Amino acid sequence: NDAYDPRVLARCREIEPALLSGLLYLRDEPAAAVARALEVGARLLLPEKGGLSLELRDRARAAGLKLAAWVVDEPGELEALAPYGLYGIASNRPGVLLTVFGYLAMTLSQ
Repeated sequence: NDAYDPRVLARCREIEPALLSGLLYLRDEPAAAVARALEVGARLLLPEKGGLSLELRDRARAAGLKLAAWVVDEPGELEALAPYGLYGIASNRPGVLLTVFGYLAMTLSQ
């Protein structure tokens, strides 16, 4: 599948170096994931949410990489993912999550 092929990511970076490209993957050891991302010039790590760990967060930050996760569809998952300081999330239900973000913003501003 081309979406998971690091060669495709490397080619995209050759065509447009300013592109914020990421390495999408299911699970990997934190050190290996960071090394693969750096190897192909990715600036964003996108593990499946079950592959997140504090070690991955720390290694990504130390390497200058942003961290995002997929697939986050339930509002309750957002709170559980907060410690990872995610740059972004991928969701099949963005409207539901945007409603939660709107509620949180309203609550925090009061």
